[in-house]
Amino acid sequence: MFSYIRSCLRNVKASNEVIRKCESNIPENETSYDSFALATDNLTHVVYYNKFCAECNGIKQPQLWDVNVTCKTFMKVYTARSMDEFLRLALDTRSGCSIRQQSPSDLGPVYCNHDWFKSPIIDTCNELGQWPEADEDVVAGCTYPTPQNYKYTVMAHQRVYKNIFCALCNQKDYSTSAICPHYHPPFPGEPSATSLYSILFNLRDKSPTTHQTVIGKTCNTTQWASPDGCVPAYCSPGKILIDGNCTTAVTQITSLGYRLRLWFFPGGDNVTEIRHTTGVSQSRYALDMFYRKVSSNLIPSVEYAKLSYGVLLNTSTMEAFLETDNGTSEPSPPSSRHLTNLQDYHFHVPYLYWVTGDIVANGKISRDSFEKTIYDTLLNAEFYAHFDEQVSLPFKPVQMWHDFDIATYCMDIEENNTDMTCFEDKVIHFGSRPRNFLSVYSSVLDLFLNLTRILTCKFVSFPRSQYLIETDYKHLLPNVAIKLNFATTKITIANNYGFSNISVDAKGELQICCDFLDEQITLMSRIREKAGLIKTVQYFLTFVCMGVSMLCLLLTIVTYARFSVLRSVAWRNNLCLCLSLFLAQASLLASFFTDTKSILCIPLGMLTHFLWINMFAWNFLCCFYMYRVFGAKTRNLQKTPRSQNVSLIKNVAFSLLAPAIVVSSVVVGAHVTSGGSSLGYGGSVCYLNDRILVAAATVAPVVLITIVNILFFLMTIYSIHSVARLQTFHTSKKDDQHNVYIYVKLSSVTGAFWVTFIAAEISDLDGL
Repeated sequence: MFSYIRSCLRNVKASNEVIRKCESNIPENETSYDSFALATDNLTHVVYYNKFCAECNGIKQPQLWDVNVTCKTFMKVYTARSMDEFLRLALDTRSGCSIRQQSPSDLGPVYCNHDWFKSPIIDTCNELGQWPEADEDVVAGCTYPTPQNYKYTVMAHQRVYKNIFCALCNQKDYSTSAICPHYHPPFPGEPSATSLYSILFNLRDKSPTTHQTVIGKTCNTTQWASPDGCVPAYCSPGKILIDGNCTTAVTQITSLGYRLRLWFFPGGDNVTEIRHTTGVSQSRYALDMFYRKVSSNLIPSVEYAKLSYGVLLNTSTMEAFLETDNGTSEPSPPSSRHLTNLQDYHFHVPYLYWVTGDIVANGKISRDSFEKTIYDTLLNAEFYAHFDEQVSLPFKPVQMWHDFDIATYCMDIEENNTDMTCFEDKVIHFGSRPRNFLSVYSSVLDLFLNLTRILTCKFVSFPRSQYLIETDYKHLLPNVAIKLNFATTKITIANNYGFSNISVDAKGELQICCDFLDEQITLMSRIREKAGLIKTVQYFLTFVCMGVSMLCLLLTIVTYARFSVLRSVAWRNNLCLCLSLFLAQASLLASFFTDTKSILCIPLGMLTHFLWINMFAWNFLCCFYMYRVFGAKTRNLQKTPRSQNVSLIKNVAFSLLAPAIVVSSVVVGAHVTSGGSSLGYGGSVCYLNDRILVAAATVAPVVLITIVNILFFLMTIYSIHSVARLQTFHTSKKDDQHNVYIYVKLSSVTGAFWVTFIAAEISDLDGL
């Protein structure tokens, strides 16, 4: 028996928190190694309840006792990411763990016999006059009222002292080795940038923004550089990130249980040829060979395993060998015998193998070493099956998806493919003392870890809303495709051989190793490299062509203004159309290059929208005038100057009023629906800030105008054809060809090119 101090000296300055953690019972969820472990003073060998008790008694550097946690299995405590958390989990009575403390080897406590408590209690200092030098702190500790959690301590000569301080101040020499005979002391504490014109008609799933995605941005070691920026990275339960690598936090944790679920798919370029030409000449050879390959990789690292092996075979190639009366073997078709035992059959190369079951790691191997070894030798290493002296075939491991069921898969395969049959071998146990492991781990099987690379890698988690999983288990080789949605891009993962890097946790969150994601993004980048070059060419070509267009428009405007002979009703319409298109393109350029945070962004967005609707209004007016000119049966539409001016005023009024109504509707509608927080313009781009607004306020009017223009075109062609019947053949043919040629050129400007552009933008076909 030994005593420890669990109170604070009042003349020692200590915070209320330190005093509380010394003198009060700590809640289990606040328990830490410092609050739980006993502490010994290096100088006096006095034992304190914990580090905080030593601190509030003026001990600067006490030595903490070793805390030893022993568990039947660590499956209920392996998630600990610190010694404090490990201790808290072990203190739970359901953990199956026990805790003992061991004093430092060179600072053993003074033990005592309980019979010594029969003597009178000494509660003052220096009663025997043997104390060589007085110490005020020790005197205060002896005479101060002792709380209930003080233990009586006997130091020597069968005398009982009120507390350890009274013992100290009544001794000439402090003994450090008074061991009680035959007594074992109890241990306390047991238990993408957007193209220019895409701004106008952006209806795709991407947002119309001109900012670049975060590429090459430096993230710290606890983050992953996603296409959207830096996001938190994690390690599997029980592991922490150190220098970018996941490491087991509590090295004492070993002998964990794991759940193994693997396919083994054949690889190589000549799989089909080998499967149809190569036979397996020995009974059960195919499955026995697979068992030996897998078990040889597991045995050195596991303490116990309970595994089931299976194979998918084409039964149409199988033959049973029956013994005849004369002692020879004759083949018989498989239909003559029930296909339940592979022992009697010969067959061609299997389509695939699988193995499922539970394993327990060897306790002599650290968790990190075990998981890395299993990954390198089993999850990431193909094995070669030798079916005869000349032919061997590689089989690659593939992680089964989390919701995959072998029995359902085999049922579907056998229903849809009459020649295919699954054969599953009996469950095989191997390892030392299997009964002992069954008794210990049978109650925690639901806590076994899925054996994937997620256990060892740094990974990121995606909520259900950010991914879509498509599964197809009805084919011979099961397929799973995963689609990840980022704000700026999409990633599709359909590489079965990489699924050991992917897992779905109990909350439904998708976990993917960071380095595997980097590989997928790099692969996609390489695929899109050529497309990126084309995009760059298109980007600059757009500005070149727009510049040429604006120059030609400007020259056209100057030409119409300079030469009076060109001035007619048509020239006024064409002049207004050219001027509106020139202004619309100029405003689009300004919107594209204006900072979205600028105060000019919203007004410029409104102006750009207004000018483009204005341009399409003039497009409609020109088309309508051409319809009247080319469709008129008399070809006589001469007007007086006054009527021409009135017509021009009407056209200008229409071209201004129509876009004004559209822009006003956007502003009022967005203001009302957003509660006054938005006008419908600005934000990520200096234009309409929502795809619905783009569809309703730009695409819809443009499509409507284009459809009307097409109708005008068809009606005009029909009218020209009708008029031609009333004219002589020679005159009709010459005039018709001339009129149609002119009208087609004008219509290409007023409708055909815009139809092609809208179709290309909506369908995302940049080739158009």
